[in-house]
Amino acid sequence: ESLDRVDTFSIAQRDRAALIADAEAAQKNGHPHIFADPIPVDISPATHGTIELLEDGSRLWRLRIDAPGATDLNLGFARYDLPPGATLYVFSEGRDYWEGPYTFEDNAPHGELWLPVTPGPRAIVELFVPARVAYEPELRIGQIGYGFRDWFKLEAPLRQGSCNND
Repeated sequence: ESLDRVDTFSIAQRDRAALIADAEAAQKNGHPHIFADPIPVDISPATHGTIELLEDGSRLWRLRIDAPGATDLNLGFARYDLPPGATLYVFSEGRDYWEGPYTFEDNAPHGELWLPVTPGPRAIVELFVPARVAYEPELRIGQIGYGFRDWFKLEAPLRQGSCNND
């Protein structure tokens, strides 16, 4: 189905200037470099998103994450256990950028998966599950990082005065 029909999980816009100021103050006090505001969530295919049953019996779960004002997003899966054949992707909506496929081989004994930063304020999470699998996948997003550092340098530079060169 079209991405227009995929359910959206929305995050309230944050004050980026305040987040940057707080992060810089924390760094001066010896804290590590902070690039995102961690937002605890509890998202799984059973609670959010859109599930499609495909003609061959396989399933496709998708969820749009919308975080207005974020420069980028990163996802932390508190539970990640995929069976062989299942794949997970994260797409930056509106950009030619994706992460994945994450597969059975990315399963870890601690059961978590932390993804790299994805550019932009909107992302699509997509889980493909074949018709026949050894066991049902376990997938739960436990944290969304609301990025405020613009790691991908996609925003226009801030002009600070007439003496700066463009």
